Amino acid sequence: KITTHPDIQKIVEKTLKKGMGKASAKRGFAIVANPNTGEIVGLSHLELVNHEFRELSAENFLKQTYEPYSHIKPMIAAIALEKGNMHEQTILDARGGKVVIGGESFHDWKDHGKISLTNTIANSSFVGTYRIAESIRESDLVAGLNNFGFDKGSSVEGLPFAKRGKIYLGTGERSKYNLAFLSNGIGAIKVSPLEVLQAYSSIANGGKLLKPVAFGNGSVKPELIRNTIGHETASRMKDILLRTMTQGTGKWSQSSSYTIAGKTASGFVSKAISSDDKHAKADRGLFIGFAPFKSPKLIAFVIIDHPKGPAHGSKHAAPLVRSILNLSLKKMSVKVDHRSSSN
Repeated sequence: KITTHPDIQKIVEKTLKKGMGKASAKRGFAIVANPNTGEIVGLSHLELVNHEFRELSAENFLKQTYEPYSHIKPMIAAIALEKGNMHEQTILDARGGKVVIGGESFHDWKDHGKISLTNTIANSSFVGTYRIAESIRESDLVAGLNNFGFDKGSSVEGLPFAKRGKIYLGTGERSKYNLAFLSNGIGAIKVSPLEVLQAYSSIANGGKLLKPVAFGNGSVKPELIRNTIGHETASRMKDILLRTMTQGTGKWSQSSSYTIAGKTASGFVSKAISSDDKHAKADRGLFIGFAPFKSPKLIAFVIIDHPKGPAHGSKHAAPLVRSILNLSLKKMSVKVDHRSSSN
């Protein structure tokens, strides 16, 4: 078992149960950490059967890998910003709402028309992200994702409670789909929950990929693995993730107490569904967010599986992250920041 903060652990479990009950979800997972130290302060994995909650091993869930879907998009944008290929207001052509490659169509969730890089991430446009990826050489894109802690650059290598994900690019004729698969977070990459948490933590803390550790009650000294992006790029990405919460897919879950920056995602629990399957209904909703915005003290990641009806990260996971962050930061006596940050 991973040692966690006792007060925050109670908040995580109570909030997860409440959210799962409201959504009639079969399973839920939540993890909370300090992005400045890598400490895991809250962790829960629950199953709802016949209106009763059963505790599952959260440590075992950390060993599972899955397709990240839209959670990979900010990393692709960050790589482009770091390399200077694009800037926040670069206009991307997402007209038509799809990309056709070799006769196969990859669909966006809507036609975004011409869209800026910032709004591509805030509104989770696949086509816009694909245009960003096109500006980066495939080898540089993979190297950038490795640097964020995915696959060979994993931040969880050697830990007993985590598993390394994998980037598996197509070769030969299939290689032409690599950028589309990576931009969609499907078909070419699998990640572990802890890798996602650490990658987003590096945006929150100014570009440092830290080794994840159990809660140490003030005794933990951060262990730097590497820098993922420069401090300036991390600051710019924080602004982009804030836009998600003010004008994008997470706008209905912004807090009135602590200003949250984060990213929604929706996907599938057991199998990859091709992006042109208009009849598929997502059964996994995900959201990751950190707060307070200017000086993040906590980052929270929630996954909700098999809710009643189609799963949406904005509907099923984001409100739980908001509650966890609000209650936990209040318990830590962190000063409310919403007004100053939103100004």
